[in-house]
Amino acid sequence: MSATQPRRLKFHIMFDIQTRQIAKGLRDATQLRLFLLLPSFLRWDAWHAIEDERIAAELEITPEEVRKALAELVLRGLVLRDDGNYQNTGWRLSPVWGAKGSFREVQADIARMDGPRDADAA
Repeated sequence: MSATQPRRLKFHIMFDIQTRQIAKGLRDATQLRLFLLLPSFLRWDAWHAIEDERIAAELEITPEEVRKALAELVLRGLVLRDDGNYQNTGWRLSPVWGAKGSFREVQADIARMDGPRDADAA
């Protein structure tokens, strides 16, 4: 990439209807703070482990508070949990409320979700 060419921007996009529901539903400041921080640690398209201690240090709370807030986010469907590997729990962001990527990538993902369904799946 040349010095004059700008870097490709990545966006964290939230869908309006879900944002309103999230604002109404999250009553605990710790849950909201964790929710706002998680896109920098997790992705929508891949499972990742979470380091409770690192997130707790960043939010200046205890790891136990992180785990409690995370459990509430899972119950609300904002974060997905994969218990398939008993040694390492995987986490990812729920595509119900947002997406991350360049504008074109997000637009393509939305089109793919809204596109024609497989005839066999109907």
